[in-house]
Amino acid sequence: MGKGREDRQYQSRLAEDVQTVPSSICRGSKPAASGLTLSEVRVGRLLNDAMRVVSSRADDKQLTLTADISHGIRLMADARLLKQIVLNLLSNAVKFTPEGGQVIVRARSSAGQARIVIADTGIGITREALARLGRPFEQVESHVTKTHQGSGLGLAIAKSLTELHGGTMRIRSAPGRGTFVLLRTPIGKAYRDDIIEAA
Repeated sequence: MGKGREDRQYQSRLAEDVQTVPSSICRGSKPAASGLTLSEVRVGRLLNDAMRVVSSRADDKQLTLTADISHGIRLMADARLLKQIVLNLLSNAVKFTPEGGQVIVRARSSAGQARIVIADTGIGITREALARLGRPFEQVESHVTKTHQGSGLGLAIAKSLTELHGGTMRIRSAPGRGTFVLLRTPIGKAYRDDIIEAA
């Protein structure tokens, strides 16, 4: 199977997943965490899959796509929703970074948490727009971003889905200076025990 066809099929599956985002999030409320379908997620594999999906677009824009992912990070999470979070953030980073820019993906685990960073040298987000991210499906709109196609789930939805996992999402950004997104997600008791035993 060719790379292009494989990527299109993978993107199609992701698009189908987006249609099943919990409706309570779309209405602006927070669903119960009991609604998650938890399974083991290998963070490195998930991030590499997401990077593969956006790699063609990154190549078209001559972006440098860099990965710095610690080996063996596992966590208990809803794999479908976590995949949506990561792909949405990574797609936005590629979309809003001008030609010749850089997108960096990092992952580490410490203190019972998986820490995922997606950073870019893109157009950035104003302070006022960041303040609106608590609103469901809030789009970061400006005379610049309106020249791009829609941004999928949106940062607000990614934030809600992260919080649903008991995690946090922090954003640092400024116009013309890029965007830095940090996801912190609990690894889960079983994997914390593994780390203690291996120490």
